[in-house]
Amino acid sequence: MFYYLWQAQTSQKRKNFQLHLFSDHHYRQQLQRVCFHAWLSYADYRKRKNMHKNRVHKYYQHHLVEKYYLNWRQCYTHRLNINQNQQRLNELQKQILLRWAFNNWKTYLDELAEERQTLKMAEQYYRRRLIVRAYDRMF
Repeated sequence: MFYYLWQAQTSQKRKNFQLHLFSDHHYRQQLQRVCFHAWLSYADYRKRKNMHKNRVHKYYQHHLVEKYYLNWRQCYTHRLNINQNQQRLNELQKQILLRWAFNNWKTYLDELAEERQTLKMAEQYYRRRLIVRAYDRMF
């Protein structure tokens, strides 16, 4: 009888130990499954976060480049306009200076012609006066 009791207790202890091992194994598997799924979801979250971060960075860089390109383009066209206006101004100044010089030269030539005409008339008047005086003295 003692033997049967001992065998029953040993069998019970062995069953309890096997149940404990089975439950421990099951608990570890469940824990591993939960941890693995948590790790997968965390990895997926990090992947999505990095993709979003890269997309935002790319968008920001694109808009930053576009913004600076537009600013550069605006400055460049402004500078081109200034240079074109400066060239046009220089051309107009040359034209004005040439017109002024030509008008002064023309005025100078007119004054010379007028002076020659005046001298010619004075010479004619002088000769006439000489002829008139000479004629008066002769008669």
